[in-house]
Amino acid sequence: DVARSGALSPVVGGVFWISCTIAALLGGLLYVFLVGARSRPVVTALDQPGQTALVGAVLMVGLPLLALAFLASGIGLVIGASIALNVIPVLAVFGYVISGAALGQLLRDRFDRMHNPYVATLGGVGLLQVFVALPLLGLLSMLAAPFGAGALFLALWRYHERRAGAETNAEHAAYAAA
Repeated sequence: DVARSGALSPVVGGVFWISCTIAALLGGLLYVFLVGARSRPVVTALDQPGQTALVGAVLMVGLPLLALAFLASGIGLVIGASIALNVIPVLAVFGYVISGAALGQLLRDRFDRMHNPYVATLGGVGLLQVFVALPLLGLLSMLAAPFGAGALFLALWRYHERRAGAETNAEHAAYAAA
């Protein structure tokens, strides 16, 4: 009996890894197509890796705790379930792809052989997927999602700060002109 002997497990794992690799590579292509290779999250990840990692760690610990708090309250069941089932997985996928794009950009800047941003991003995401398949690097590659999520959060936060500052300056100028 093949199912009881465990011989099917490597096949299932291999198929799962291949499907995840295809999904990650397609996500990387979509990311570059929509926002470009040198987007704010990628630049943030490369310019401030310590702060990015710290924010990513806070997000990946804080969001599940926030979801549990809402779920435990009884009143916030929908909010807690939404955070747990929607926000955290989407943030993890975006974070993984952003980390792959940042790795590809780092390799592109280091070796200057990949002028195409699509190739650089595919290379970075593909390299992360190879790391997943290796024993020790597979554990380290689990840090890619929180790292990229931190870069995304910081980039959005800074964008919001710049936009709010510009609106405040415009209001002051309009008040002064009146």
